[in-house]
Amino acid sequence: MNNLIEKTPPNILYHGTNHKHITPIMVRGIEPKFREYAHLTEIPVEAYEAGVSHGGRTVICTIDAKKMCEDGYKFYIDDRGVWNIKHVPSKYFKTMFVSSIGDLTSLPKEIK
Repeated sequence: MNNLIEKTPPNILYHGTNHKHITPIMVRGIEPKFREYAHLTEIPVEAYEAGVSHGGRTVICTIDAKKMCEDGYKFYIDDRGVWNIKHVPSKYFKTMFVSSIGDLTSLPKEIK
């Protein structure tokens, strides 16, 4: 396992998934499936690639990491630069369907 260091994340993080998973994510939030932590990234292309790897239409969740930190959530970064967290409640993110990598330019740079 990669070493984890507790660290304050950037204001925005991203999570990519398949459109088939978005309904449960909107209800339960982002949870680790078969891992100890859910994985997030600060690089939109990496989130897109994670979503594409599951097949189907990609959904990017834009995470308000700043607000989560203010509310006491702990973030950990591993030696690959992947952000790890136990759970992201749905109130902390917005979603966007992405059909191509070019759509990433419209991702928000901050949560409003």
